[in-house]
Amino acid sequence: MATSIIDEAVNLIQGDRQKDYGPPWENFQDIADVWTPYVMRALESHDILTPTDIANLMVLLKTIRQVRGYNRDSVLDIIGYAACSEVINDTKARAKHERNSQ
Repeated sequence: MATSIIDEAVNLIQGDRQKDYGPPWENFQDIADVWTPYVMRALESHDILTPTDIANLMVLLKTIRQVRGYNRDSVLDIIGYAACSEVINDTKARAKHERNSQ
């Protein structure tokens, strides 16, 4: 019998993910502790979260996971989210994309 997607997810969070990042309640609290001041400051600064803010939050999420040890996949994700931030803020690339989408 095939494993259900729920069983597969539970096995991941109680297995490899827990080994890499700790129990979900600790990992999510670590992320909340890092995200809260960022989100509060961003909202004070510009009233809404921007795509750049989301890229930065994802970098922070992947960074806080590194506290339990090096994980190459998380480092790759950090680089990817940082690159997304650059693409989001590269006005020439964005204008070209918008022209090509019309």
